[in-house]
Amino acid sequence: MECGLPDEHWIQAILRFVIEAPIESEWVSDYVPEAERKDPPVALIARLHCGRTFTRTKFRGELNFAERKGIVSVVLNREKLQDRAEVDFFLVRTIRQTIDSHYASDSAARLMGSPIVTIRFGRAAQRLGSGLDTEWESFTTSLHTYRKNHSSTLFHLDLIFSPPKLYLNNDADPDLRAILKDEAPRGKKASVRNIAFAAIAVPVWYCLLQAAVSDADDDGDFKPGWKKNVLACVAAVSEPDCEPTEALRRLVKKLLDPAKPRPIDEELPVILADLVKFREKLESVAGVV
Repeated sequence: MECGLPDEHWIQAILRFVIEAPIESEWVSDYVPEAERKDPPVALIARLHCGRTFTRTKFRGELNFAERKGIVSVVLNREKLQDRAEVDFFLVRTIRQTIDSHYASDSAARLMGSPIVTIRFGRAAQRLGSGLDTEWESFTTSLHTYRKNHSSTLFHLDLIFSPPKLYLNNDADPDLRAILKDEAPRGKKASVRNIAFAAIAVPVWYCLLQAAVSDADDDGDFKPGWKKNVLACVAAVSEPDCEPTEALRRLVKKLLDPAKPRPIDEELPVILADLVKFREKLESVAGVV
């Protein structure tokens, strides 16, 4: 059995499954001793598995023995799933029994199971850094003036959106595009992809930082939102020994320094490289190449 979810942006979904046993089929009472049949010590379990992300999660449902029916809700977290996931359902004992050796006795012993349900869905939006949506687009045919006029560039940060969106050029070199689109969770390909994205992330974070600090009020304060979140992320790296509020205050003060150049200007490349763990990812590549 298969089902599909719309290929739209979503973060979490809840699928509610109703499992019924036809009158002519076997039921819980066929798998527990007679003394337990009035109130069987049995639970309905749903098991979610996504091979692409190595995700395994169990959910416990509710059983109505009289109606030969069970209901279980399965929570899907989009960022932990790719391409497809499989769900199977089974009934297990909840306690050990020593009444009748002809029946399963161990706690958690599986009594009944179901065919696997396959859930297919579109790819989640890629993210670069903390919460930045990333989209692939052909810059050659883009409706955006800058991207169309600079169709050979690899990426473009669009600050019109709130929060901003990073566009990657689908017309880029095929080998480079293959690296950036690779979804391997580990290994050589993953290391190369991670350092490639880290190289993109440093200038992107710089642009986000400059856009964010421009929104400060006369007292250097910010309204809640993506700009304050960007500054908070950078502040945690630039001022690691301070509590968050003080770290943010110090960073904003440095960024609003009217001096030319600002003292922080020579620190920012190092701060942002640390923020995206550039050295760690570079060392990972050095170890696999």
